[in-house]
Amino acid sequence: MRNRRVMTFVFLCLVSSFPLHAKKKVVAFDLIPFAGYRQDNVKWKTKTGTVSPGINLPSGTVKWNSLSGIEYGVNTRTTLRDRYIMDADLGFANCLGGTMKDSNYLAAPGSGNPTRNSMNLNNGFAFSPNLAFGINTKPSRSFDLIPLIGIDYNYLNLTGKKNATAPLTSLSNTLQFYGPYVGFDSKTKFNRRWSMNAGAAFSLAYYHGRGHWKFQQNRSDNTMSQSGNGVGLRGQIGLKYMLAQSVTLGGEADINWNRIHNGHDTRRFSDDGGGKVNLSHVNWTSFSGRITLTKAF
Repeated sequence: MRNRRVMTFVFLCLVSSFPLHAKKKVVAFDLIPFAGYRQDNVKWKTKTGTVSPGINLPSGTVKWNSLSGIEYGVNTRTTLRDRYIMDADLGFANCLGGTMKDSNYLAAPGSGNPTRNSMNLNNGFAFSPNLAFGINTKPSRSFDLIPLIGIDYNYLNLTGKKNATAPLTSLSNTLQFYGPYVGFDSKTKFNRRWSMNAGAAFSLAYYHGRGHWKFQQNRSDNTMSQSGNGVGLRGQIGLKYMLAQSVTLGGEADINWNRIHNGHDTRRFSDDGGGKVNLSHVNWTSFSGRITLTKAF
């Protein structure tokens, strides 16, 4: 009888040590490598300005068009107690093609250099980290809605292709767009395997740009620097299919648009002329289509 009581006590202790319902992870982590196609367009326009007595800089425009290439990187999402979210993303892109067109911007007034120039892209590189925090409000079992607040940074380095017969022999620009944003992310589950994600964000955009270029008759480089602020919008939509319990294959597209409407432009020409004028605007748009692979831990 005593042994039976001991065995019963041990059995009850073992049973009570296992939960009747599976507990959710305290911390969940998603690793999401991606690769795909990206295309960027950048345009800036300056206002007419007087930089010294009797010398005016006309309104000028530069366009970097159809900067297409390969995008790749990794996104991560850390979820605490199935509610609190932290996103940390790191993206890169190599631009393989594109063109630059200039109108009244690169040539110094009275220098004799052409006021309209064009050049093909020789090399382009982009770098885009992002950090965001959010809370999953989860309105229903099949729908996640996550308000987000974060900050992102976008860096572009663009170099023109040299042409020995053209008046414009070299050109390089480094452009930076960054700032805080608010937005949302969402996930809709259609069934056990298929789901859709969508999101949008509004940002305060800050901009810094630098560059240098040279015409055949220049002894030294001409330089430019720009800064300003404005607003930005971003949208994303994607579809995912669960291959296994912790592996999901997906496809997604996003668009990023920034407009700088308050800023200035400073140019220094090789003949020591130049000055500071106001920016009319800077527009940057970026479109991406990519394949993702999500591994849940």
